[in-house]
Amino acid sequence: MACIAMLLMATTLVAEDAKDSAKNPPPVDTEAAIREKLNAKVTVEFIDTTLHEVVNQLGAEHDIPIVIDQLAIQESGARFSGSIFGDTSKVFRNPIGGIAASKTAGVLRGPLITDAFRDISLASVFRRVLRPAELTFVVEKGVLVITTPDAAESRLGLQTYDVADLAGRPVDDTEFGVQTDGLIEMITELIQPENWDAVGGRGSIETFRGVLTVSQTQPCQQTLAGFLKAFRAARTAAYASGLAAPALSFATVFNGHPESEAKIYAALEKPVDINFVVTPFAEIAYALSDLAEVNVAFDSKALAETGVDSETLVAFQAEQLPLKYALALLLRQRQLTFAVYDESLMITSRDAAEENLLLRCYPVLDLVADARPLTDLHDTRFHDYQSLIDLISSSIAPDSWDAVGGPSSLEGHDGVLAVSQTLEGHENVLALLAKLRAELKRRPPGNAPPVFDPRALTLEVYRVRYPKPEPKPKPAAAKQSRAEPSAASPTLPQTYVSSGPPRASLESYDPAELRQIVIELIAPESWDAKNNKRVYIRAVSDRLLIRQTPAVHRKIRALFEKLDVPGFANHGGIYCSGVFGGR
Repeated sequence: MACIAMLLMATTLVAEDAKDSAKNPPPVDTEAAIREKLNAKVTVEFIDTTLHEVVNQLGAEHDIPIVIDQLAIQESGARFSGSIFGDTSKVFRNPIGGIAASKTAGVLRGPLITDAFRDISLASVFRRVLRPAELTFVVEKGVLVITTPDAAESRLGLQTYDVADLAGRPVDDTEFGVQTDGLIEMITELIQPENWDAVGGRGSIETFRGVLTVSQTQPCQQTLAGFLKAFRAARTAAYASGLAAPALSFATVFNGHPESEAKIYAALEKPVDINFVVTPFAEIAYALSDLAEVNVAFDSKALAETGVDSETLVAFQAEQLPLKYALALLLRQRQLTFAVYDESLMITSRDAAEENLLLRCYPVLDLVADARPLTDLHDTRFHDYQSLIDLISSSIAPDSWDAVGGPSSLEGHDGVLAVSQTLEGHENVLALLAKLRAELKRRPPGNAPPVFDPRALTLEVYRVRYPKPEPKPKPAAAKQSRAEPSAASPTLPQTYVSSGPPRASLESYDPAELRQIVIELIAPESWDAKNNKRVYIRAVSDRLLIRQTPAVHRKIRALFEKLDVPGFANHGGIYCSGVFGGR
């Protein structure tokens, strides 16, 4: 009887718990639900529709609560005619830190929108309609917030990424656990490099047992997620091919972008017939969209800056010419180009295209790995990326790379070369890699190049101190009585008037001091002259002469970058180098 009573009691408790669960369902992740809706494909068209009507329609049709960051927009100032705000009396959600939401007409004003969107994500639709008004959006606190790009960049979010499958293996007895330094270096060099804390930005990236913890803006997080997807695919292809050249085309290079953008790249390769006879620019997008069966749009702000508007006339004819070449020739008449972003083929200016760089990953293991039979292809010590990077950066748009102050960049790691470049730049990179592979394939077996040896010592000369600039003359200070200090300028200790942490000046690094730091922190056991007489480090005037392995040189450069040693923000401190053979 006791057992039956306990069973009945347990059944009653379960039933009561079920009733409580029905009354109080588990909390819903509203932000995840909004992002899922933003990823959904939509087809919609607007004709002479105001911005606030477009936003209200998209929010209502997809049940997304939308708020407007009025404070940020007002502080930025409207860059188009008319006020950005209208009647905001009808508010349907509580203000959030200067943000107010409203369904009333006239809240947002901008250029009238006439555009068609075919089978692209709702997020891309929002970005395209907001961009002409110099606005964007973020998802936070359970709502979609329309705000300015600057305000969006100030909102950091925390995301985690499991990259244990991408981590390298320890290469010597001094390294333990999961190695993610190479991957982190790629990320921070390629994805918004100015936004990381190592260079004074607000974002951060840390690793714990193969998991990356990243604090960054939402656009940066989206780019990072796409990059990791592309890197995985390219790395898999690299090791699957081994020392054989992987099969690649412009449409299949790993980029981590949506499938709709892959469709655009495929369309660019197809031959087309074009016949524009004195055609207004406004009609070109519709004609090209129907011709290629992809979304084609104008970057109206960029075109306006170049003096092109909807009435600008063009004439162009082409027969059975790949769309990418036909479009390039057509747009060259007006000093324009095209790019792929927001799941659309965007007609824009050259300057704007350089601000929307594409990040792509190329499998290059066959070009960088040691070809000796007994070499482990996964041993990254035997990967020579620098020679390939030097070739590409000197051959393709030399002025565009970050090493010389340009926006583009490239990094190599674990069989993959990741490149951030314009669409035209990527096409040239792919063509160069194809030519290299074709030449190497024709080479007789006996004419193999010298093997890259990670143990070989190279001599590099680092300039670590620049001449001290001439001091500027100080203005004469107004005399003031010691007995009567000014109330407006109270006497304070020096530590209280500092505007921030002191930064090293250009002449503040002593080469001899840096020499000691290098010996103590970078592979300290390797500098022992008794065990390795060929390793060398010496301070001479404003330079350091160092003979070491390539791996140690990389660590030295990374240390100098973190120390803000002059000239090393872009590895610019190396003056010359030479190989001096093995140990």
